[in-house]
Amino acid sequence: MLKQRRLLLFLLLGSMGFLLLVGSFYLTVRDDEQAYFEQLNTQFQEIDAQFDQDFVDLLLRSKPDEGLRFSQLNFDTTYPFLVYTEEGKLAFWSDFTLVLDFTLVNNQVKYQLVEDNFGRYFSKLRRFSRGGENYWLLQAVPVYYKRTIENQYLYTGPDNRIFGSQPIVIAATSRAGFHDVRSVSGDYFFSVGFQENASFMYLNEGNITLLIFFFSLIFLVLLIGYDFIQMLWSRGKGLLAIFYTAMLLFTMRALMLFFHFPQDYFELDFF
Repeated sequence: MLKQRRLLLFLLLGSMGFLLLVGSFYLTVRDDEQAYFEQLNTQFQEIDAQFDQDFVDLLLRSKPDEGLRFSQLNFDTTYPFLVYTEEGKLAFWSDFTLVLDFTLVNNQVKYQLVEDNFGRYFSKLRRFSRGGENYWLLQAVPVYYKRTIENQYLYTGPDNRIFGSQPIVIAATSRAGFHDVRSVSGDYFFSVGFQENASFMYLNEGNITLLIFFFSLIFLVLLIGYDFIQMLWSRGKGLLAIFYTAMLLFTMRALMLFFHFPQDYFELDFF
């Protein structure tokens, strides 16, 4: 009777695992241009939100009636920034790899693509005052590189850390057939276009996480159900039984930490 229950449990778990595996393939691997663009748009909205946070951190480091000092600007930010005087003279840059001439910037536009000889940069421009002086703050993140040398470390074209390996065209103005990247409030960032034969296959990590966690539980149930640990223990191999149990629990916990499970599935951003 006990063996029949174990066999039934094994068949039930195996069937559930097979159905989950098949369903996960269709839910995890997607070929959807619109879904890919929405993911990209969300990524730039997050960049914009971090721009705002860095700007707030900068303002909090000094009082409005105090003059701007180097020590107030020299702090860690998520993305590099540059400070110009009201006349457009460069006063500070947070990253030596990003130094843009103010003549390249349209001071009438908040969001824009700034381009120089080394690449194109998604940027946000705003004014602020300190000690009675007005300044321009330009925050930027590279989206396209122009390089004469290309290898595994230096590459030319759209930043693949943002856009992946898709053949993509980045436009500073809206075009027919292109997708407009916009802020949460609807402000225009830039536009992106894809080739007609482009493939937008990507993975949903959440489904992969659930799949791994499910099969880890199956393995745990099988070990306990077939008295594997008890058998080792009863035969005097206590250390080996403890070792197998510890390795299984350690592997499950490592996978949970790597995929941020279950935090990313139950934490809600209320604030």
